[in-house]
Order: sequence, then structure tokens, then C-alpha cells
Amino acid sequence: LCNCSAVGSASAAECNSTTGQCPCLEGYAGLRCESCAQGFYPERRSQQCRPCGCSPAGSSSARCDDSGKCQCKVGVTGVKCDRCSDGYYRFNETTCEPCQCNNHSKTCDSLTGTCLHCQENTEGNHCELCKEGFYRSPHPAHACHHCPCSTVASTGTCQIQPGETAPRCDKCKTGYTGPNCNQCDNGYYNSDSICVRCNCNGNVDPARSRRVCKPDSGECIGCLYHTAGFHCEECEDGYVRDPEGTNCTKK
Repeated sequence: LCNCSAVGSASAAECNSTTGQCPCLEGYAGLRCESCAQGFYPERRSQQCRPCGCSPAGSSSARCDDSGKCQCKVGVTGVKCDRCSDGYYRFNETTCEPCQCNNHSKTCDSLTGTCLHCQENTEGNHCELCKEGFYRSPHPAHACHHCPCSTVASTGTCQIQPGETAPRCDKCKTGYTGPNCNQCDNGYYNSDSICVRCNCNGNVDPARSRRVCKPDSGECIGCLYHTAGFHCEECEDGYVRDPEGTNCTKK
């Protein structure tokens, strides 16, 4: 008896009189057409042989396992190997390309390659930039470090110039100066870590005394018009306020 498979053969009663080979339908193989041919797999419910349908671009073989899962190339995933794995993008005729994220992200957009979730204080399409308020160290690691710039005294951003080892703040706010904007400018003094304008009652000349007042205390320097006192608010010895209460005149 031929004993051909009722499901896989074209005729259950006919077979080759010499070899016993049954005439198999497409997708079936074996002497009695009882198994699935290469590129086909047995569907669980019906046990009929279905095409694997592996993506020619993403799979390393036309074969699949009994669940229909194909064998994918490196960087490709999916039951049919038709999409890129995490860390890869641009599914094409050959395979997927690795994400280019400068080792600051493991994932990117599967179509454009734009990096997602940049780490270590980086940003940009390829995590190639430092976030605002950070600068790239000249050290071989090229890590992004926090700018030593207070947002109270500056914009909070900084740059490191070629050949230099320390960053400089981009722009100091009014009253502040220095590479890190942590010093009080001329005409200002440090009051509880904040630079405050010197108060000398208009009795100093910035042309004669650039600092106007002492930077650590606010005491006025070089009181003019015969004035004296911490804020040049008094008259010096031998002088008194005139009747209008403005100028200091000799007794």
C-alpha cells in the first residue's frame, strides 16, 4: 500500500511503483508526504504545512522552527526577521546598521538612527553634544562635566577653549566677573555670596578708585568732598553738613 498522507499528498492511493514515493503537495516532503518541506512549518492547530515567510533581507536561512520563527541575522529581530533589534536601525537589503550613539545610548530610532535616551549628560542626534550647563572634558574619556557656573552669577553655560584645561563661563551677569563668574566686579562687593553694588552715596570717583569699595566688606574706598565713614555718609573731622544737608563744609 502507498499509505500516502491524506493532507500532504496529491493522491492518497497513488505512489511510485518502484520507490513508493507519494506525489507531495507544495510545502510537504517525505516518502509519504508526511512532513513539511524546507521553508515550511507545521501550523499548530491544523498541522498543515505553512510557508515560513522569512524575510530574505533579515534572515540567515529560509528555514524556520516548528513555531514558524526564522533564524535572524545579527542586529535583526522579529518572528520573520523583518525589523531591527534594539541598538540597530535602517532595515535594508542586507541587514540592520548599528546605532551610532558614541557609547552614550544603546537604542536609536529604527528608521532614522536618531539616538534615544542619551546618557552621561549628553544630547544630540548621536549623543555627540553635552547638555546645556555641561562641558566636554579634554580628558581622553571626553565625558560631559557640570559647568562650574552658578545661574545666579552667570548664564550657567560654559566652554573650554583649545589648549586650556579648565572651562570658562560664557557670560557673567551684572556685578560678577572672573573665569567662573565667582568674583565681584568693580563697583560691587560680596554680601552673603551675592555681589551687591557699592553704596557710597555718590561720594567716590570710579576713575580714581576702580573698586569703589572693598570687595569683601563693602566699605567705601577714597571718599571725596570731605566725606568719611563706611559709606562716605559722614563728614570728616573739621567739616559739617551745610544747611541743605548735602555738602560737607569747613567748620
